[in-house]
Amino acid sequence: MSPLHTISLGCGLLLLPFLVAPPTDVPTDPPKANRYIGAKACKNCHKGDAKGAAHEKWSKGPHAGAYKTLATEDAKAAAKAAGIEDAQKDAKCLKCHTTAHGVDKKEIKRGFKATDGVQCESCHGPGENHFKIRFKESMGKGDPSPVGADEIISSPDAKTCTKCHNKESP
Repeated sequence: MSPLHTISLGCGLLLLPFLVAPPTDVPTDPPKANRYIGAKACKNCHKGDAKGAAHEKWSKGPHAGAYKTLATEDAKAAAKAAGIEDAQKDAKCLKCHTTAHGVDKKEIKRGFKATDGVQCESCHGPGENHFKIRFKESMGKGDPSPVGADEIISSPDAKTCTKCHNKESP
């Protein structure tokens, strides 16, 4: 397995940070550079064994279901103990159980669903630039260029995980 596949696999299993509540309406402002696009957009390229099956591993892992876990009896009990009425609506929970929580709606592309849980962009940052660059390259010939820092976070570090996986986490 190549280092890129190892990184994709590891990050796919450890998705977390920049998290956002489900948008209540569709953004109407002009596009902002590097918006959140959602895991379904990432699936276009990051699927199948040749790509390390990153999307498949994420979709079967706990991060994809992070938002849904807030509706479980255990989560409801933990929320009640913390004085939270509805974990699926409270920022204290959504910041770690969804992607892009608290982000301005202009930074979220139409089609993005926070209710898809902790997605790729929780660890890798907004993916619109990465998507655009890689799509444009796929139309040309030759090897792809290295992933740039202005494109996406290709190798998140442990600090990314500890933004949610910490002593404050129930």
